[in-house]
Amino acid sequence: MTRIQTWALPICRFSVSGPDDTIRWPAYSRLMDYECELACIIGVGGVDIPRERAMDHVFGYTIFNDFSARDTQGAEMAGGLGPAKGKDFDGANAFGPCILTADEVPDPYALPMIVRVNGEERSRGSSGTMHWKFEDLIAYVSQGETLQPGEILGSGTVGDGCGLEHLRFLEDGDLVEIDVGKRRIHLHVSDDELARRKAKWKPLPPHATRGWVKLY
Repeated sequence: MTRIQTWALPICRFSVSGPDDTIRWPAYSRLMDYECELACIIGVGGVDIPRERAMDHVFGYTIFNDFSARDTQGAEMAGGLGPAKGKDFDGANAFGPCILTADEVPDPYALPMIVRVNGEERSRGSSGTMHWKFEDLIAYVSQGETLQPGEILGSGTVGDGCGLEHLRFLEDGDLVEIDVGKRRIHLHVSDDELARRKAKWKPLPPHATRGWVKLY
């Protein structure tokens, strides 16, 4: 039986931001969320890389906040084609504040990962909860496709690493901080029209929305 993998999804390479940037809330979304991830940076390119040699291709690691428009993502994923605009908007992929080379991270699967919003701890997890290790990602993505130096692969959200798990989403002006080990990335979420759009929200019953809200 062929095992179908559904975890390798491309993101827009132009939707990138960094430490202390302000992330503008896309007009089509009502629910913004953070996702706490670890990212690896490819240092040595290759194609059809075997899993047992995959880590030889890693240059280093950085923090990744995969901002997500949850309401849009929920609607799009019903089609089975991936997050699309739920993930790809200006500044959605936040990296930083630096890259630690692979020799500085002896075990990338033993890192504490903490998210704070406006100084309040919202999430606490570990890189050890990755569903698919970087070895798996590199081996899979490089099948018949050359990975280039400088490409970035995200770990996927670590356990307890997003607001969706607690049904607590971001608000206009929130400061999101992610700590991985001793490193931290700061990001602001902003939307000048958030108050206008909030006035139009009407929640649906929980059994109908699964945590989403609908705009009427």
